Amino acid sequence: AEVITEICASLRDADHQYGRTIAQRLYNTQAVILPAEIRNAAHFLSLGGQFESLVGLARVGFFMEEFGHDAVERVVKFMNAGGSADEAWRQTREEALGQQAAGSSQNLPQGTDKMKEKPREQDASRAHNRMLGLAVQIRQRTCGMCRVGPGIYGFGVYNSPLTKVGMLVIVTPNPCGDAPVPPGTTECEVSVAGFSQSDQRLLSREDLFRMRESSDRETGLVISTLLELGETPVRITMEEYNEALGIMVDIDQHQGNGLKKDEAVHLSDMKWWEERNPQEIVDFQLYEDLLCMPFDQFHAAVEAVLGRPVWTHEFAVKGRLTAEYAAVKQARASGGPMPEVPISDVFRCLLQAMDGVDEPSAAESPDEGPQMRM
Repeated sequence: AEVITEICASLRDADHQYGRTIAQRLYNTQAVILPAEIRNAAHFLSLGGQFESLVGLARVGFFMEEFGHDAVERVVKFMNAGGSADEAWRQTREEALGQQAAGSSQNLPQGTDKMKEKPREQDASRAHNRMLGLAVQIRQRTCGMCRVGPGIYGFGVYNSPLTKVGMLVIVTPNPCGDAPVPPGTTECEVSVAGFSQSDQRLLSREDLFRMRESSDRETGLVISTLLELGETPVRITMEEYNEALGIMVDIDQHQGNGLKKDEAVHLSDMKWWEERNPQEIVDFQLYEDLLCMPFDQFHAAVEAVLGRPVWTHEFAVKGRLTAEYAAVKQARASGGPMPEVPISDVFRCLLQAMDGVDEPSAAESPDEGPQMRM
């Protein structure tokens, strides 16, 4: 309901700010559907942008960010001259990042320097924590495919479905394990081990060396990390253990443990999706907040695994897609009937929520969609 309300508000904003014609055309397109996209696409059209350019620009994510008047005007001229949406997005994004970098060191408000020093002091105090250092190394070397965080028995590892080999963090003795820690113990030993994600079998170093020769790039990256970090265990104090676990719990509760922007960029550069089937793509990308591949190919993969058309605004309510995907996988595994999703209900709610808009009749063409009456 919240998403529908936002879409309606965005269409009304476009109507008031840019005119009825632009609002009507945006209502009738399936290319631009998220609230932020509607407003930014209306701005693009108001400056002379061609309606035919919307699909390409929406595909690369151009309308997901708000750019200044001059930047949008340059994109309009570029696209009207036959330019590509990918190049328009790249140039505009690079220009915006350059402006942010140039302005970050100027006109800092009073007290900003002191505010910036505090994180450095915290980082400095944590830099000597060997458990945190190991967790950072694992994450950096695997591009975020293996992420150490709090688990049932102290430290656990999230292992991405992109890699066939997962990673374990083994602490001996483990203060959070089943076995009691001997009295007077002040240190513990931390090591890493690999296992097969398909059958949960522990892998020896010989297994890892053999698998690395024939693995895909993502799995090979994890295997190399295991071989490098698995040679020598790390000894940490109990104080380091408790401090690291407390920090990870705090991060997990307040920030989450999803991919970071630089990790998503690195994975995108690896073009991991090129050798994956739709289910493998969805198993990974649907559960990540940051997009690590071209959206149009992710969109196509979701439609393939769900077996139905998926509208772009449905990605704004990811919980519904993940729930539907789980039901689809369960139905296929059990041989039961596939879940039915009345996608027309979404648009019926949207139409009812807008003032002066009637529901589409059965005679209206699905390609053109209902005509908006404001």
